[in-house]
Amino acid sequence: MLIKNCTDFLKVIGILLVLDFDEKAAEVFQNLKSNKIRVGTMDLKIASITIANDAILVWRNLADFEQIPDFQVEDWTKQFNF
Repeated sequence: MLIKNCTDFLKVIGILLVLDFDEKAAEVFQNLKSNKIRVGTMDLKIASITIANDAILVWRNLADFEQIPDFQVEDWTKQFNF
């Protein structure tokens, strides 16, 4: 199967994991916020969810998260030329 876009990619892997902004993520969020990380609120919440679940975020714009220490983010679009 030829992968032409992100939707095709998600169909190929057959799973989309959605994680909640739970109590643990809220604690991470408050910690990051208190460290004066200069990232938008929603991006900081996304990072908090990812960190709280010891996960890797798959995201296209890596610059959104450069200032967050010990944060794992990857851009898979470069691999598939999206």
